[in-house]
Amino acid sequence: MMLIDLQALGRAAGFPLRHAVPVGLAALAYGGLHAVQIAFAQAGAGAAAGLALFAALAVLFIAAAGFGRMALELPGKGVLGFAAGADEARFVWVMILILILLGTVIGTAFLCLAFMLGALALIGADRAGMTEQPEGFVNIFALFGTGEWIVATVLLAAFAVFSLWVLARVAMAGPATLERGRVQVLSIWPLSTGRSHAIALTSLLAAAPGIAAMYALAAAPLPAVLQAFLQGLAGVALLVAPLMALWSALYRKFNAIQPDSA
Repeated sequence: MMLIDLQALGRAAGFPLRHAVPVGLAALAYGGLHAVQIAFAQAGAGAAAGLALFAALAVLFIAAAGFGRMALELPGKGVLGFAAGADEARFVWVMILILILLGTVIGTAFLCLAFMLGALALIGADRAGMTEQPEGFVNIFALFGTGEWIVATVLLAAFAVFSLWVLARVAMAGPATLERGRVQVLSIWPLSTGRSHAIALTSLLAAAPGIAAMYALAAAPLPAVLQAFLQGLAGVALLVAPLMALWSALYRKFNAIQPDSA
């Protein structure tokens, strides 16, 4: 199988343009709520900021589910394909389950990585003749020599690859849940068997413009509220929409080859 699915990538790149009105409205709604949240937080209104955050997340989940329905060409619901019904409830539930799974699996791997990096730091400290534990914050990477850096680079690369592999295995859970009308997490793993590398690489390419935009906005000297608004716009239009379109296209393709037997 090819490393990058160009057809699915093309559908992801063109999705915000094909559905410019709903994507734009969802981006404006989320960006506005995100900006309101930051404004309340700066004003010290914690309760109002919490409510704004909850509303922003609700808009984000509704938008993502709507994008999935559009990409899968399912019957439209609500206003411009957006609604707050059973599909969205299942979508939220599957996202929660995915977060728990990722937190457990990737979190455990991260703890193992941290332990091994700490061991490398102890080796570096011993080589440097450090006999007493330093006070305050310690940059363990400053203790690494050439050998430790080589091992650390291998460990960090392995952790990154493993994390991408896990993410690729659950990437199609959202579209599968929307189309099948029931929560899908581990049950869709067979669809990504032998294809996780293509899913991961294609997802990285689809997300690259959004990641670049978010990084540029984070580094820009803008007022916090305006920065939050623009990041919300970019997050929905350049990350959520293309990725939902990509994973929906991949789900449709792979499910046609290996249909659900449940």
